[in-house]
Amino acid sequence: MDESVTRRDRIAGGLLGVHAGDALGAAVEFSSWADIRQRYPNGVTEILGGGPFGWAPGNATDDTGLTRAVLLAHLEPGDEAIWFAVACILASLMLYTGVLLAHLGT
Repeated sequence: MDESVTRRDRIAGGLLGVHAGDALGAAVEFSSWADIRQRYPNGVTEILGGGPFGWAPGNATDDTGLTRAVLLAHLEPGDEAIWFAVACILASLMLYTGVLLAHLGT
């Protein structure tokens, strides 16, 4: 293991990887495997954005936001951090449920 890379660097790299992977997959969020294979026979290889919510390229989905909320609750234990994490999760669920229902026409 490279001792010059700190634990903080590793955590930051992991979180950057979560965001990048989430942004890469945003274009196909909620798509079926068959639809993904038809539209991207060689796989999704670029951060395109789009998807059911019209993400801008590079934007992450609620998955990254929820990861952030949990991380904040973990790093800053206490009632305020826990309520903040809960508020983030509920806000994400309300936003994406409304957008998804509108997209589905219900």
